[in-house]
Amino acid sequence: MAASEDSLKSLKVISAEDTNTDLVFEVIDINTASKEQLTGLPGVGESTADKIISYRNNNKFRKAEDIMNVKGIGKKKFDRIKNFIKTE
Repeated sequence: MAASEDSLKSLKVISAEDTNTDLVFEVIDINTASKEQLTGLPGVGESTADKIISYRNNNKFRKAEDIMNVKGIGKKKFDRIKNFIKTE
């Protein structure tokens, strides 16, 4: 579906300078990432970050897909974060 000219005219582009936000994403190692780094992932809040940390305290993540073993992280959420996580 194409956007109409009127709807395009009403769009406002907000740059990183306007929001004072750094839009650079780093790839984080889920075996060593801090809670703050984990909550920076799309769709990961404090509760899920705590579950990731709890899981890795008992089981090392051997590959990024292992994060789906954490309760609350399914295929859909994994697809959102997979480009931002790694294991080493």
